[in-house]
Amino acid sequence: MKPSGFRTWLLHGCLIFWFPVSVPQPSAAESIDHSGSMSPAEAVQAFVVDDDLVVELAACEPQVVDPVDMRFDESGRMWVVEMRDYPIGPTESAPSLSRISILTDKDGDGFYESSQVFADDLAFATGIQPWRGGVIATVSGRVLLMRDTDDDDHADVTDVWFDGFAEENQQLRANHPRLALDNRVYVANGLRGGTIVDRRNAEQASTEIRGRDLRFHPFTSESSAVSGHSQFGLTFDEWGNRFGCSNRNPLFHVILEDRYLSKSPRVRVPAVFYDVAASGDQSVVYPITRSWTTSHLHAGQFTAACGVEIYRGNGLPKKYVDNAFVCEPTAHVVHCEVIAPRGVGMMSLPSHEGREFLASRDPWFSPVNVSQGPDGALYVVDMNRKVIEHPHWMPTELQQRSDLREGNDRGRIYRIVARNHDRKQPPPDIGSLPDAEVLKLLGHENGWHRDTASRLLLERQDDSLVSALTTQAVAGETAQSRVRALWAMDGLGRIETPLLLKLLRDHDPHVLVQAIVVAEQNHLITGPVRDAVESLQRHDEAIVRFQALLSAAPCRVSFRLPVDEWELRAMLLAVGDRASEALRQWLAEPPLKKTLSQERSPTNDENPESIVLLRELLDEIVESAAGSDRPQLNDRAELLEALLECEYYAVRGIGHYLASYHRRHGNVAPLLQEIRTKERDQLETLLRQAAAQAMNKETTSSVRCDAIDLLVHDVKSKHLLKQLAIDSREDTDVRCHAIQLLSQRDDLVDWKDFAPLLESSVPIVRTTLLDAFLAKPDRTRLLLEAIESDRITGTVLPADKRTVLLKHNDAALQTRATKLFHDSVQTNRASVFEQYRSAANMVGERDEGRKIFQQKCSQCHRIDGIGVNVGPDISDSRTKTAEQYLQDIVMPNRAVDGAYLGYAIVTHQGTIATGVLSAETSTSVTLRQVDGHTRVFYNDDIEQLHADGQSFMPEGLEEGLSLQQMADLLTFIKTWRYRVDNPTGWADDNPR
Repeated sequence: MKPSGFRTWLLHGCLIFWFPVSVPQPSAAESIDHSGSMSPAEAVQAFVVDDDLVVELAACEPQVVDPVDMRFDESGRMWVVEMRDYPIGPTESAPSLSRISILTDKDGDGFYESSQVFADDLAFATGIQPWRGGVIATVSGRVLLMRDTDDDDHADVTDVWFDGFAEENQQLRANHPRLALDNRVYVANGLRGGTIVDRRNAEQASTEIRGRDLRFHPFTSESSAVSGHSQFGLTFDEWGNRFGCSNRNPLFHVILEDRYLSKSPRVRVPAVFYDVAASGDQSVVYPITRSWTTSHLHAGQFTAACGVEIYRGNGLPKKYVDNAFVCEPTAHVVHCEVIAPRGVGMMSLPSHEGREFLASRDPWFSPVNVSQGPDGALYVVDMNRKVIEHPHWMPTELQQRSDLREGNDRGRIYRIVARNHDRKQPPPDIGSLPDAEVLKLLGHENGWHRDTASRLLLERQDDSLVSALTTQAVAGETAQSRVRALWAMDGLGRIETPLLLKLLRDHDPHVLVQAIVVAEQNHLITGPVRDAVESLQRHDEAIVRFQALLSAAPCRVSFRLPVDEWELRAMLLAVGDRASEALRQWLAEPPLKKTLSQERSPTNDENPESIVLLRELLDEIVESAAGSDRPQLNDRAELLEALLECEYYAVRGIGHYLASYHRRHGNVAPLLQEIRTKERDQLETLLRQAAAQAMNKETTSSVRCDAIDLLVHDVKSKHLLKQLAIDSREDTDVRCHAIQLLSQRDDLVDWKDFAPLLESSVPIVRTTLLDAFLAKPDRTRLLLEAIESDRITGTVLPADKRTVLLKHNDAALQTRATKLFHDSVQTNRASVFEQYRSAANMVGERDEGRKIFQQKCSQCHRIDGIGVNVGPDISDSRTKTAEQYLQDIVMPNRAVDGAYLGYAIVTHQGTIATGVLSAETSTSVTLRQVDGHTRVFYNDDIEQLHADGQSFMPEGLEEGLSLQQMADLLTFIKTWRYRVDNPTGWADDNPR
């Protein structure tokens, strides 16, 4: 039914200027205090937006309930995914409640008053993509094609296209199927991954998507894992750039696709996506509403970012085009980021200063998704729940709340448009247009029209359009129309070399990029097309150079200073396994020789950013050259001789080369013997220079560490490195580096002397020593022997290191560790919680708690400038009670976020490393370890990669803490934001 007075439900906000001037939003005291849900009319009045915008109700209960995703089809109908079974899900006594509905605005007034159930009895439906009169849907760990074959608007045929997605948590499942510019459908994996089986093609092997998303072609059997893993949200800009989000990361850009990494599997790639917007404890949101999770109202942080969307419509003011919108349901806001190019990548800033694009005073307003419509408007999907948090993350007693499903009969969808926008109703019926008319919409000013036209041309496969599409691809008025015509040709399988050669001369950089990608996907980068693509490495625009390098790889790469780290990675990937040849070529080129001969050398910490990038580029290509299997020893020796001529890079460059060679090939002595006599004398001089640098306490630690990198391969310098490692007066960075490099040697003699240092070293040195002892079984035996013989006490091993030993893959070592430590951690964690429970209500000393945090927690968490974030970001302490934090500390495996599972890697060389899996590609795995360090392991170096399903945070961290000390720690975590003289944290809202 349609609410009365719908036309009057418009929001009148406050007038602001775009960027420099900010107007404060209403304070919490001005918020409406509703214990129950607002009516749709009240809810519209509760919004605050700019005065030039209007918020309207597009749909509400009973037509729509618990909506989580929505899309418009070619007839302008609104398709909505309703997750009516959230958060409990189906049980033996209750059926699956999720469904997909089709909403229609029959009278053209903007309110969708008619609802038809397209598919029901679904378990946890999460997303849809319109396709051929039906939808591609993500439901319960599967991708389905649901079709209506008898035109009754109800699905009568359901085909399973893919299954195998993880189903561990309702919030972390595959979602957001989206048809992209490249004619492929992308699916966000929900952070839980899975082993995906393509049911369309029985012969295709299953695909592991841990740490990655899925891509597939809707017509063919093509499917693959792709870089990046989004939680709940996936979107594209006009040029096919893919963006995602996760709870603490409102906007990230996937910039390096997995297919490029597989071309050069020995190139180190620490990351394939990056945060465009501020994330974690650097993010800021401005709620104007209290909710039951908020213990103290202040400018908070993103804790549940979802439903990200790049706006490309014409219904908002032009300043919003190409901006990113992302929902934060726990703050009851929709946030907007203004995106700008930066090098190859992008950066963004909030569109509003000190307030949000859209904020609500309604504490039940729970925005979870954003979409765009035929009218150019921005649509906000509101699940409208009293409690949006999933009980999986709540304390046990709160999981039994009676109101967890309160609001399960409600749901709203709002439309936001410019106040002066001329909405034309009824919605356009593009589906009824002939193909020639649909083609004209590829250049429409509204992104929904462009997307829908592209989809229809792909679905219809009309070969009669080839001539018209070719003309538009070359001569279309806008870059958008030319690019979409090109991809429509790709969808028809009609891409040919003459067309590509024309487009590779286009004046618009975006057209050039897409022409390169189309040539690559059609396997046409050969002959004149290859020549044209490789020539674009010298283009003025970084995005063109970047794509030319990736698509043409492997290829000859001319030296240039990279504009950012992404161009640097593209250069290395393009070089591939020809790193030795490329390095020798670069070292002979005048621009690099000139740079390396300057007094401001790449080893000087005061150099500008471009020189830092140059140093990183040289380091990486040196390591790739050394790790390659291609060159013979004499060729390698000649490369070392060339590096000897680089006055300001010789120490660092040769040290890096030898270190990489040793890791990959073993003993460096035969290589050094190949160096000619004259250059060998030069190397001896360089070693003496390095020894002097290493011992010079007046120089920077980075220069000293560079020298240590070289000296570790000189037998005569062994005593010097040991001296640096054991001297407690030495710089800690230098000590740790010396220990790490000595750990690469197989000699056990020194390690017997290092064991006693564990009790006297500062924490960071002790951690480095322990990591070295645990990295090799032989050294681990020495460590256990030292404890067993009482030469050192077992207390030098913190809980996380004991956990490594107690789960060791060497059965004998595990048995010895169990004998030593089996009583150190109480296994009944619920009992431990009860022992400390009263601490949650005790008055603590914040300053004392700060010290305990630094000692116990800072290696994996960051608060108030202390520590690093390896585990979850816990700095936004407004969202949990002290008792919840206590449970997290003493019961870390009670509710484990899959992003923070502990992983162990065992290499073929016997090295063991543990950490959190921070990135995974088809060629490598990146672990983020204690203290925030990252290590990249190539897949062909890994013998075992194992996760036991438990948190990286070990049990037993409470060991040695009294009740008062635990209260101090909890007080610091909960009140670190508040000044001592500011009583509001306690008196008004009690942050406990």
